[in-house]
Amino acid sequence: MKRPDGKLLFRNIEVGLACAACIAAGKADSCEHNQDEIPPWKSREKFDMVKALYGDRKDLLMRESMGIVTEDQSSLFRAAWVNDFIDFVVAPPDPHFVLVACDPNGGGDSHMAIVSVTFVQGSMVVLGLDSHPVRGHDEIEIVLMAHMAGLQKLFNDCWFIFVGESNLGQEADHMRHMLRHESNVYAVTEGGLAGVRTTNKRKELYSMELCKFMSQQAMAHTGDKLVSTNPLNLTSKPLEDLKQQLMGFRKIILHSKTGRSEARVSYTGKSQGAQDDLVVTLSIAAYWGVQFMTQRIQSVPYDKFDERPSMHH
Repeated sequence: MKRPDGKLLFRNIEVGLACAACIAAGKADSCEHNQDEIPPWKSREKFDMVKALYGDRKDLLMRESMGIVTEDQSSLFRAAWVNDFIDFVVAPPDPHFVLVACDPNGGGDSHMAIVSVTFVQGSMVVLGLDSHPVRGHDEIEIVLMAHMAGLQKLFNDCWFIFVGESNLGQEADHMRHMLRHESNVYAVTEGGLAGVRTTNKRKELYSMELCKFMSQQAMAHTGDKLVSTNPLNLTSKPLEDLKQQLMGFRKIILHSKTGRSEARVSYTGKSQGAQDDLVVTLSIAAYWGVQFMTQRIQSVPYDKFDERPSMHH
């Protein structure tokens, strides 16, 4: 946990049997450099026996007996994938399309998140990130229009495909109305309504699509050119928030208590007060971006986007 100034709330003291050099080299499970720190009530022989009992489960050995923080087995994204994405910085491309995904918040402490992406040679490039616990129509408009203005400034001759999640509050329709005067913005509809519906099955498809990009090291971002314009919180650091949310995003299997129904699978990062809105929105962008690029969204008039907006007009 961190204080508002970014400093750690608690003083952390790490005690473990693996040295820093072996941890950095990925050889923590075989490190023997801190054997003198084994406490007197444990013996070297017992540690060797425990090591043998864990067998191939080196992650459990490191966590339970060597004091090293390892990935949770329910984590959907491996730490190495997340770090590869954060380290993969590219120059802003010259896109024909930018997909702008938005997950409205349903009140409470959850955030409205906006994630803008494009696709370059099979990779997904994140161009913009914003997140805020908006309250009411006015704050939605402030955050959305500031994000769009930031994108338009950098990418002034491309199509923006807006995909909002459709919910009972009809925020997706309100946002489509806010964007109606933007000549190079197209809002995706489904079943005659603004936005796209999200079911449990779709959440799984969203998560798997994002997992595909992450696992194949096919995700990058534009670094200090990343559009992040939230006027309601100028000190926000959405890329750092996204990294934290990716690390905490989990696949949870919920078994039936009665045994009469199949286990349900839930994809979430909302535990112990954490947020997952940026990850969910990124997964929406990944899935619907692929659907758009492969022309699988029935309601979209694809012929309209053959030429760039400047040529179109």
